[in-house]
Amino acid sequence: MNGERMRNEKGSLGSVAIPHERYYGIHTAGALENFGDITDRHDTVSHIYHTMKQTGRAVRELIAVAGVLSLDEYDSLVAPDVSG
Repeated sequence: MNGERMRNEKGSLGSVAIPHERYYGIHTAGALENFGDITDRHDTVSHIYHTMKQTGRAVRELIAVAGVLSLDEYDSLVAPDVSG
């Protein structure tokens, strides 16, 4: 622990010691343990963003095809970036 102040976060799977100056909790600590620090993985974040954007476009078209809402009605309800 190198003399670092720690706090104990508890969750459904147990407890984890987290550096006191960190703003995240047990779930983020678990993700960091499982996946490592992804802050330098711009390509991964970019792929996730583009996949979500394409999914939003597909949902938009499916809703219109199903007749649930018109494209104009859908576009008025969601963020402009999804319809673009």
